[in-house]
Amino acid sequence: MMQTTPIEMGRHASSPVLSQPGLALALPNNPYRRSGSHKPIVYICLREPKQDAPPDRRRFLDGLFLHTVEIHTQTPTSFHLFAKKRVFDDDIQDMGDQWAAWCHFDLAPLLAVAAPEYGFMLHASSRQFVSNALYVRFES
Repeated sequence: MMQTTPIEMGRHASSPVLSQPGLALALPNNPYRRSGSHKPIVYICLREPKQDAPPDRRRFLDGLFLHTVEIHTQTPTSFHLFAKKRVFDDDIQDMGDQWAAWCHFDLAPLLAVAAPEYGFMLHASSRQFVSNALYVRFES
């Protein structure tokens, strides 16, 4: 069963900033508590030259995947973030010779956090781009 989380489009104060083509993640307020804490919201920025992107800008985010590796067991998991998310033309920003998009989502629904102490590495990929890697920790 594929797990999903609602994805919101748009740039926010916590969104990463890219001035050139690339893919970046931001995850403020790490580590997290399993209950009674703020949500682990992941912010993403993707910029890509139009010549390398799909011709239909609504398909720009089709190749965006999130990857996690649990630290202790080294269990990998990948999520196709936009498999079921409809993207509109105004979700993708025209930056001259590049397309750009910002989005954010709650990471917790995608994870099966079983242990009181839980850590994993997180990164994203989209076509030729790989984001920065983040260490994410949940505490009891």
